[in-house]
Amino acid sequence: MDKSQSYWEKELEALKSLSDDEVTALVNAVKDHDVSARESLLNGLQKRVYEAAAGYETEKIPRMDLFQEGNVALVGFLDSYQGDAEDFLAGAMASVRASMQRFASMEEVSIATGEALKTKLNVIDEITVRIAEQTGREPTAKEIADLLNTDEEEIKYLLGIALNAIREP
Repeated sequence: MDKSQSYWEKELEALKSLSDDEVTALVNAVKDHDVSARESLLNGLQKRVYEAAAGYETEKIPRMDLFQEGNVALVGFLDSYQGDAEDFLAGAMASVRASMQRFASMEEVSIATGEALKTKLNVIDEITVRIAEQTGREPTAKEIADLLNTDEEEIKYLLGIALNAIREP
């Protein structure tokens, strides 16, 4: 657990959870443009959003990222909600969970893509070292591509990514 998660868990303990009836009453007040009701509603649903995030948390996808994503979805749902106040909570939490699921799916793809890229770059590095040891010079992108049975342009692209990663602070 990181420090921000610990902080938020302490903050959430201090927040009052809302009953379904309180949610309904606050949604009606929000519809009447009561700004304090909006804040109370969003704060009162924080524990539910945080608990929902637990269902999508993984070793590589922190709950705090999901919690943030869920809150963005909650605010968006509230701001666009036109239905009955009694139906708000189910719709809001469905929107929160759907947003977290999309976020988790995109993160998993990103993580997998990054790992695949890292693997390719490691193979290119090994080949580069081997050719440099054998020839006494850096290999060309074409030589690397030939050894990997791939396109020279792909090798140039991957080498560019590696070079940019080295240059970034």
